[in-house]
Amino acid sequence: MSRRPVLVLACIALASCSGRLTVAKVASSPAGTNAITFSKRYPPGTWTPGDHAYRLVLVCPNQSIDAPVISFTVDEDAPLVGPVYLRGDGPATALMSPSPIGAVNPEDVTIAAVTLAGMTAEQADGARSECDASVIRDGLDGEPLVPGPEFNP
Repeated sequence: MSRRPVLVLACIALASCSGRLTVAKVASSPAGTNAITFSKRYPPGTWTPGDHAYRLVLVCPNQSIDAPVISFTVDEDAPLVGPVYLRGDGPATALMSPSPIGAVNPEDVTIAAVTLAGMTAEQADGARSECDASVIRDGLDGEPLVPGPEFNP
């Protein structure tokens, strides 16, 4: 069975998503082994102590994903673990593998990230130029996520 390109908001394989809206088909052509991440880096001090929320959005020509709002807590007593990735399943210490954390230290670097995986090199190039991704923090206007280089996860 061939895999298809997927949008990774929370997990890297369709089988590990347990039916949650965390993975969506991006294209129906044969899958490859390449990935691309759209991201935005936030420096230490971006988040004040207290409760916060974010939502990741991806718009491609044949697919749009508006992930659910994710709430999290920023706590000065939380351990420094940065970078912290703001993913579709909540803050985590790794881009694609399961690594959830309970609270974010305000001095941690945070990176809002949406990863497209399971693509051919041609599909990754197309996604880079044809897809737009953004993060909406604490109900403010969306901020663009910038596509990074193609990689093999």
